[in-house]
Amino acid sequence: MASSDYLNTGGGKLYIKPIVLGVKQAMTYFGATDSITLASNVDYIEHSSTEKSVSVLDKKVAKTRTATLNFTSGEISPEMLSRAFQGEKNDIVQAEGVAQAQTIVSVAFENTYDLGVVKITSMVVQDQTDTTTYVEGTDYNYDKNTGYFEVISTGSISALDEIHLVIEHDAYTKVNISALAGDQLEAELIFVSEPQAGKKYRYTFKKVVISASGDLSLKSEEFATITFEGEALVDSTVTNPVLSDYFDIELLPND
Repeated sequence: MASSDYLNTGGGKLYIKPIVLGVKQAMTYFGATDSITLASNVDYIEHSSTEKSVSVLDKKVAKTRTATLNFTSGEISPEMLSRAFQGEKNDIVQAEGVAQAQTIVSVAFENTYDLGVVKITSMVVQDQTDTTTYVEGTDYNYDKNTGYFEVISTGSISALDEIHLVIEHDAYTKVNISALAGDQLEAELIFVSEPQAGKKYRYTFKKVVISASGDLSLKSEEFATITFEGEALVDSTVTNPVLSDYFDIELLPND
Protein backbone atom coordinates (compact mmCIF):
# COMPACT_ATOMS: atom_id res chain seq x y z
CA MET A 1 0.00 0.00 0.00
CA ALA A 2 1.39 3.39 -1.00
CA SER A 3 1.96 5.90 1.79
CA SER A 4 0.45 9.40 1.50
CA ASP A 5 2.62 12.50 1.88
CA TYR A 6 -0.24 14.27 3.62
CA LEU A 7 -0.65 12.30 6.82
CA ASN A 8 -0.53 14.83 9.64
CA THR A 9 -0.24 14.81 13.39
CA GLY A 10 -1.58 17.65 15.53
CA GLY A 11 0.17 20.68 16.95
CA GLY A 12 0.20 24.39 16.23
CA LYS A 13 -0.20 27.90 17.60
CA LEU A 14 -3.00 30.44 17.40
CA TYR A 15 -2.43 34.15 16.88
CA ILE A 16 -4.88 37.05 17.12
CA LYS A 17 -5.31 40.52 15.63
CA PRO A 18 -8.11 42.23 17.60
CA ILE A 19 -10.36 44.48 15.50
CA VAL A 20 -11.04 47.78 17.27
CA LEU A 21 -13.38 50.26 15.58
CA GLY A 22 -12.85 48.45 12.30
CA VAL A 23 -9.04 48.57 12.48
CA LYS A 24 -6.95 45.42 12.92
CA GLN A 25 -4.42 45.74 15.72
CA ALA A 26 -0.94 44.21 15.97
CA MET A 27 -0.73 40.44 15.90
CA THR A 28 -0.01 38.69 19.20
CA TYR A 29 0.13 35.11 20.40
CA PHE A 30 -3.35 34.11 21.54
CA GLY A 31 -2.08 31.88 24.34
CA ALA A 32 -1.85 28.17 24.97
CA THR A 33 -4.56 26.19 23.16
CA ASP A 34 -5.22 22.53 23.89
CA SER A 35 -7.39 21.82 20.85
CA ILE A 36 -8.67 23.63 17.76
CA THR A 37 -11.35 22.36 15.38
CA LEU A 38 -12.83 23.88 12.23
CA ALA A 39 -16.29 23.11 10.88
CA SER A 40 -17.70 24.53 7.65
CA ASN A 41 -21.13 24.17 6.15
CA VAL A 42 -23.17 25.34 3.16
CA ASP A 43 -26.96 25.50 3.40
CA TYR A 44 -28.95 25.29 0.18
CA ILE A 45 -32.42 26.14 -1.02
CA GLU A 46 -33.81 23.49 -3.33
CA HIS A 47 -36.48 23.33 -5.97
CA SER A 48 -38.27 20.19 -7.09
CA SER A 49 -40.19 19.75 -10.31
CA THR A 50 -43.60 18.18 -9.83
CA GLU A 51 -44.67 18.15 -13.48
CA LYS A 52 -44.18 14.42 -13.71
CA SER A 53 -45.49 11.60 -11.59
CA VAL A 54 -42.33 11.55 -9.50
CA SER A 55 -41.06 14.75 -7.91
CA VAL A 56 -37.45 15.38 -8.94
CA LEU A 57 -34.86 17.83 -7.63
CA ASP A 58 -33.98 20.17 -10.51
CA LYS A 59 -32.40 23.21 -8.80
CA LYS A 60 -30.11 23.72 -5.84
CA VAL A 61 -28.73 27.14 -4.87
CA ALA A 62 -26.37 28.03 -2.01
CA LYS A 63 -28.18 30.05 0.65
CA THR A 64 -25.64 30.51 3.46
CA ARG A 65 -22.01 29.61 4.04
CA THR A 66 -20.73 29.23 7.59
CA ALA A 67 -17.40 28.41 9.19
CA THR A 68 -17.01 27.88 12.92
CA LEU A 69 -13.89 27.52 15.03
CA ASN A 70 -13.88 25.81 18.42
CA PHE A 71 -10.78 26.02 20.57
CA THR A 72 -9.97 25.19 24.16
CA SER A 73 -7.36 26.93 26.27
CA GLY A 74 -5.86 25.76 29.54
CA GLU A 75 -4.21 29.14 30.08
CA ILE A 76 -6.35 31.04 32.59
CA SER A 77 -4.55 34.35 32.13
CA PRO A 78 -6.15 37.80 32.58
CA GLU A 79 -6.06 38.24 28.80
CA MET A 80 -7.84 34.91 28.26
CA LEU A 81 -10.50 35.70 30.88
CA SER A 82 -11.03 39.11 29.33
CA ARG A 83 -11.60 37.54 25.90
CA ALA A 84 -13.86 34.84 27.30
CA PHE A 85 -16.17 37.19 29.18
CA GLN A 86 -16.16 40.19 26.83
CA GLY A 87 -14.30 42.16 29.45
CA GLU A 88 -12.14 45.23 29.71
CA LYS A 89 -8.80 44.63 31.43
CA ASN A 90 -7.12 47.33 33.49
CA ASP A 91 -3.78 47.10 35.28
CA ILE A 92 -3.66 48.92 38.62
CA VAL A 93 -0.11 49.66 39.79
CA GLN A 94 0.35 51.12 43.26
CA ALA A 95 3.62 52.15 44.86
CA GLU A 96 4.37 51.47 48.50
CA GLY A 97 2.90 54.04 50.84
CA VAL A 98 -0.20 55.28 52.60
CA ALA A 99 -3.54 54.99 50.84
CA GLN A 100 -5.88 57.94 50.81
CA ALA A 101 -7.90 58.08 54.02
CA GLN A 102 -11.29 56.42 53.65
CA THR A 103 -14.52 57.29 55.41
CA ILE A 104 -17.31 54.75 55.73
CA VAL A 105 -20.56 54.70 57.66
CA SER A 106 -21.70 51.68 59.64
CA VAL A 107 -25.23 51.52 58.20
CA ALA A 108 -25.89 48.02 59.53
CA PHE A 109 -23.69 45.51 61.25
CA GLU A 110 -24.26 42.84 58.58
CA ASN A 111 -22.87 45.18 55.91
CA THR A 112 -19.36 44.68 54.62
CA TYR A 113 -17.14 47.18 52.85
CA ASP A 114 -14.85 46.29 49.98
CA LEU A 115 -11.43 47.79 50.62
CA GLY A 116 -9.87 45.77 47.81
CA VAL A 117 -7.46 42.88 47.98
CA VAL A 118 -4.17 44.68 48.51
CA LYS A 119 -0.97 44.00 50.43
CA ILE A 120 -1.97 45.92 53.57
CA THR A 121 0.78 46.25 56.19
CA SER A 122 -1.16 48.29 58.73
CA MET A 123 -4.63 49.71 59.20
CA VAL A 124 -5.75 52.34 61.71
CA VAL A 125 -9.52 52.52 62.29
CA GLN A 126 -10.85 55.48 64.29
CA ASP A 127 -14.06 57.28 65.09
CA GLN A 128 -15.27 60.51 63.48
CA THR A 129 -13.13 62.68 65.80
CA ASP A 130 -10.01 60.52 65.30
CA THR A 131 -9.68 60.16 69.09
CA THR A 132 -10.94 56.60 69.56
CA THR A 133 -9.00 53.81 67.90
CA TYR A 134 -10.90 50.60 67.25
CA VAL A 135 -9.39 47.13 67.69
CA GLU A 136 -9.28 44.46 64.99
CA GLY A 137 -10.96 41.26 66.13
CA THR A 138 -12.97 43.14 68.75
CA ASP A 139 -14.58 46.03 66.85
CA TYR A 140 -13.99 45.01 63.24
CA ASN A 141 -12.52 42.33 61.00
CA TYR A 142 -10.62 42.60 57.73
CA ASP A 143 -10.28 39.55 55.45
CA LYS A 144 -7.14 39.91 53.34
CA ASN A 145 -8.34 37.19 50.93
CA THR A 146 -11.62 38.89 49.99
CA GLY A 147 -10.66 42.49 50.79
CA TYR A 148 -13.76 43.02 52.91
CA PHE A 149 -13.96 45.08 56.10
CA GLU A 150 -16.78 44.21 58.51
CA VAL A 151 -18.00 45.78 61.76
CA ILE A 152 -18.47 43.40 64.72
CA SER A 153 -21.89 43.94 66.28
CA THR A 154 -20.63 43.30 69.84
CA GLY A 155 -17.84 45.88 69.58
CA SER A 156 -17.68 49.60 70.22
CA ILE A 157 -18.96 50.71 66.80
CA SER A 158 -22.66 51.53 66.68
CA ALA A 159 -24.94 51.59 63.65
CA LEU A 160 -24.61 54.83 61.62
CA ASP A 161 -21.25 55.68 63.20
CA GLU A 162 -18.78 57.34 60.84
CA ILE A 163 -15.49 55.45 60.68
CA HIS A 164 -12.13 56.74 59.46
CA LEU A 165 -9.56 54.35 57.98
CA VAL A 166 -5.89 55.02 57.21
CA ILE A 167 -4.17 52.14 55.41
CA GLU A 168 -0.50 51.48 54.72
CA HIS A 169 0.45 48.93 52.07
CA ASP A 170 3.34 47.42 50.15
CA ALA A 171 3.75 48.06 46.44
CA TYR A 172 1.43 45.91 44.36
CA THR A 173 0.03 45.36 40.89
CA LYS A 174 -3.58 44.35 40.52
CA VAL A 175 -5.42 43.41 37.34
CA ASN A 176 -9.12 44.18 37.11
CA ILE A 177 -11.41 42.69 34.46
CA SER A 178 -14.83 44.28 34.03
CA ALA A 179 -16.79 41.33 32.66
CA LEU A 180 -19.44 41.77 29.95
CA ALA A 181 -18.29 45.34 29.36
CA GLY A 182 -18.40 44.82 25.60
CA ASP A 183 -20.89 43.28 23.19
CA GLN A 184 -18.50 41.01 21.29
CA LEU A 185 -14.86 40.44 20.38
CA GLU A 186 -13.97 40.66 16.70
CA ALA A 187 -10.55 39.65 15.48
CA GLU A 188 -8.52 38.11 12.71
CA LEU A 189 -7.24 34.69 13.78
CA ILE A 190 -4.18 32.94 12.35
CA PHE A 191 -3.47 29.31 13.10
CA VAL A 192 -0.05 27.93 12.09
CA SER A 193 0.23 24.18 12.34
CA GLU A 194 3.39 22.65 13.75
CA PRO A 195 2.92 18.91 13.21
CA GLN A 196 5.42 16.40 14.44
CA ALA A 197 4.85 14.58 11.15
CA GLY A 198 3.23 15.92 8.02
CA LYS A 199 2.79 19.20 6.18
CA LYS A 200 2.72 22.65 7.69
CA TYR A 201 -0.33 24.84 7.00
CA ARG A 202 -1.39 28.37 7.84
CA TYR A 203 -5.09 29.15 8.27
CA THR A 204 -6.03 32.83 8.14
CA PHE A 205 -9.56 33.66 9.32
CA LYS A 206 -10.14 37.23 8.19
CA LYS A 207 -12.90 38.30 10.59
CA VAL A 208 -14.18 36.19 13.48
CA VAL A 209 -16.63 36.91 16.28
CA ILE A 210 -15.27 35.18 19.39
CA SER A 211 -17.24 34.14 22.44
CA ALA A 212 -16.90 31.68 25.31
CA SER A 213 -18.98 28.61 24.53
CA GLY A 214 -18.30 26.46 27.58
CA ASP A 215 -18.22 26.54 31.34
CA LEU A 216 -15.24 27.59 33.41
CA SER A 217 -14.83 25.47 36.53
CA LEU A 218 -13.83 27.85 39.30
CA LYS A 219 -12.98 24.90 41.55
CA SER A 220 -11.95 21.52 40.21
CA GLU A 221 -9.45 18.73 40.74
CA GLU A 222 -8.58 18.94 37.03
CA PHE A 223 -6.72 21.69 35.20
CA ALA A 224 -9.16 24.48 34.35
CA THR A 225 -10.00 25.17 30.71
CA ILE A 226 -11.96 27.77 28.75
CA THR A 227 -13.72 26.79 25.54
CA PHE A 228 -14.18 29.42 22.83
CA GLU A 229 -16.30 29.52 19.72
CA GLY A 230 -15.46 31.71 16.76
CA GLU A 231 -17.86 32.29 13.89
CA ALA A 232 -16.23 33.44 10.66
CA LEU A 233 -17.74 36.56 9.11
CA VAL A 234 -17.24 38.03 5.65
CA ASP A 235 -14.42 40.57 5.62
CA SER A 236 -15.52 43.32 3.26
CA THR A 237 -11.99 44.77 3.14
CA VAL A 238 -10.71 41.83 1.06
CA THR A 239 -10.55 43.02 -2.56
CA ASN A 240 -8.12 40.48 -4.04
CA PRO A 241 -10.26 38.14 -6.18
CA VAL A 242 -7.83 35.28 -5.53
CA LEU A 243 -8.32 35.42 -1.77
CA SER A 244 -11.38 34.32 0.20
CA ASP A 245 -13.25 36.90 2.22
CA TYR A 246 -13.85 34.15 4.84
CA PHE A 247 -10.56 32.31 5.35
CA ASP A 248 -7.55 31.03 3.39
CA ILE A 249 -5.45 27.91 3.83
CA GLU A 250 -1.80 27.97 2.75
CA LEU A 251 0.56 25.05 2.45
CA LEU A 252 3.84 26.37 3.78
CA PRO A 253 7.31 25.32 2.57
CA ASN A 254 9.29 22.93 4.72
CA ASP A 255 11.65 24.50 7.27
